[in-house]
Amino acid sequence: MANAIDLVEQIEGTFWHAAAILKLELDPIIQAPLEELRFELGGGAVTRRVEARVGPLINGHGRMTVPLHWKAAERPNLFPVMDGELRITDIGDGRIDLRLVGEYAPPLGALGAAADAVVGRRVAEKSLRAFLVAVAQQLEASLVEHAARAGVEP
Repeated sequence: MANAIDLVEQIEGTFWHAAAILKLELDPIIQAPLEELRFELGGGAVTRRVEARVGPLINGHGRMTVPLHWKAAERPNLFPVMDGELRITDIGDGRIDLRLVGEYAPPLGALGAAADAVVGRRVAEKSLRAFLVAVAQQLEASLVEHAARAGVEP
């Protein structure tokens, strides 16, 4: 049984500028944070290397979509598999919406579903939120850097 994910982050910047950057820097902005997913748990952090498929980038009017799929690189049968997309949308007033939507399937059938209900969903959401925040921070930093070099507002 798959679980739906819908997480949102917003950044400052112009959509056309973000679109240009993503066309040129999709891998460092989106693929790189997927190489190792990380989330805080208690007083420490847990990381997991993943095998990810990203893209291709799909353009629309005021919107871009990046298909995403990933699974654990080691022992994939013991970890959830994620299928989704990152939606980058112009929301006006110099703001950009980054939305991660999709679903993940817990491993191990009924046992995995029970574990997911107890703690797995929180762990998955923390991990996915950390990925989305990393993408938002990287894209926003690229917007600022490119704007500074060009002498314009991001």
